[in-house]
Amino acid sequence: MPDGSLAKLPLKRIIFGPMLRDDGTVAEVLDLMLEKYQFSGVEVESANIPYRL
Repeated sequence: MPDGSLAKLPLKRIIFGPMLRDDGTVAEVLDLMLEKYQFSGVEVESANIPYRL
């Protein structure tokens, strides 16, 4: 941007994973980060892809 400010990405949804266990902690952290950086209305969900060892 010409004034030196950064434009926000038009985020609508974040899908994360695969994870060894899905206890909700990652979703909570992502929600906190979205709130901190003033993103609203962004859906956060697990990819539901099994983690392979």
